Amino acid sequence: MRADRSRLPEVGRDPGFTFPLIVRHVLQGGLQVRTAEHYTVPVVTMVVQVEGGAVADPLGSEGLAAMARSDRPPKVQGSADRERVRS
Repeated sequence: MRADRSRLPEVGRDPGFTFPLIVRHVLQGGLQVRTAEHYTVPVVTMVVQVEGGAVADPLGSEGLAAMARSDRPPKVQGSADRERVRS
């Protein structure tokens, strides 16, 4: 069967959709969890958000997160120092 592409298809009504109920839970360790069940889609999705970085630094230890991060080596002066940090 060939499609007739010489004209646009008729515009119909949007299909109905009901947003699932979002339920809040707190686990024993204090972790806050929100669940939404939608049984028409066979997919499980998780998003984890962790409070961290400068916001989580204790008072009096501001900058601790920046010093502790491990995504970059510390800044050093001179090539001899740089080689020592890499090894």
